[in-house]
Amino acid sequence: MARARGLALAHLDSHPQLQGATREAILARLSDASRATLQAGIHPDHWYPETVHAELYRSIVDVLGLDDPATVAFFTRCQREALEVTRRHIHRLDTALAQLPVRWRRHHDTGHIRIHRRRKGGVDLGLVGHPFAQDPVYRAVVLSGIVAMLMDIRVIRDRHHEASGPHQARLTLGWESATPHLEPRR
Repeated sequence: MARARGLALAHLDSHPQLQGATREAILARLSDASRATLQAGIHPDHWYPETVHAELYRSIVDVLGLDDPATVAFFTRCQREALEVTRRHIHRLDTALAQLPVRWRRHHDTGHIRIHRRRKGGVDLGLVGHPFAQDPVYRAVVLSGIVAMLMDIRVIRDRHHEASGPHQARLTLGWESATPHLEPRR
C-alpha cells in the first residue's frame, strides 16, 4: 500500500477555504475509512495511505468545482503555504530541481520523481512507479507541489501533466528565465 506523510492532509484539513459546510461536503464524498482518518486528526509527520490523499484531493476538486487549471492553481497556493519553511532556504534553480526527488522520497514511500530533461526555458519530469500516476487530479496536485517549490525562482508560464504509461506520468513546466518579483518573505 502506498503511503505519504500527513503534511498535505493536515494543511488541507485546516485550510480556511475548506471549513464549515464545505468541509462537511468534502467529508461526505470520502470513503468511511478516509473520513475516519481525517476525523481522528492528522499528524504531519505520520504516514497515511495515499488513498486518503487521493480521495481528499478528488473530493476537494469536486466540491469546489475546479477544472484542471483551477486545480493546479488552488493546490499550488496550498502547497506554497505548507512549504513556506522549505522555500526560504532554496534560492537557486539547480538546488530546487535537485531537491524535488529528495523531497518526494522524504514524504512518499512509493514512486519517484525523475528529471528527464532540463531545457533553457523549462523542465520535463516524470512521476514513476506510483499507483495514482494515472489520476489527473493526483497528477495536478503533484505538479502543483513542484510549481510551489520553483515559483520563487522562476516565473512559471506553462504547466502540463499527462499519464505516460502504467504507474507513470509526464510533468512539464515552462518558465521565463527571469526571477519573479515577489514581496519579501516574512
